[in-house]
Amino acid sequence: MEFKGIVCVRPGNTVNISLEEDPARARQAGFEKAEMLLAADPKGFNPETMKTVKPQPTFKPGTTEHWPDTGLHVTVALDGENPYRTEDGTPDKVTEEMKKVEGREMRLTVDPTSWEFLEGNPANDPATKLVFYLAAFLDAPSNEKVADLRTELGLGPVKTKKHLSLAGVAPRDDDFPAFRKRFCRPRPATGVPPAYHQLIDLDA
Repeated sequence: MEFKGIVCVRPGNTVNISLEEDPARARQAGFEKAEMLLAADPKGFNPETMKTVKPQPTFKPGTTEHWPDTGLHVTVALDGENPYRTEDGTPDKVTEEMKKVEGREMRLTVDPTSWEFLEGNPANDPATKLVFYLAAFLDAPSNEKVADLRTELGLGPVKTKKHLSLAGVAPRDDDFPAFRKRFCRPRPATGVPPAYHQLIDLDA
């Protein structure tokens, strides 16, 4: 699945490659694709206890105001309370100088057969309204393009796998703490990205 993306820079927040579409339409397209993938291989998704949702942006620091939605996107760099960290542990810092790449067009390819669930940060539950993202991964050449863009911006390599978050998974009863206790493993140390995995009921 090839798509054309446009680089978007938000100092103090993110560098994204966003699909060149209306964000709402892009989110709907991702949601529909996620529903198709789950129908073919649920990987632990149980509609009796879970529901699929369209991801919402995180809150701006210290507020309950959402960042503007960029729709389906690949995150290149992430700043803020929970930044991406390079392999040597240095946190990302998205600066005004990075706007030199704003608006650049890039073509990336996602392998629709390669997807997993990625646990979201519990601190973002009130904003994103989900616990897991359904993440579809970029192919190897596209990952290299994103790595080259990070190098151009003066940022080092990261362990985080590049992906599109097609949809989210939330508890059907909206009890986020109980759902996390039941389905989320202990979170890794700072700077280590959460593992991608199938949804496993830890209470079973």
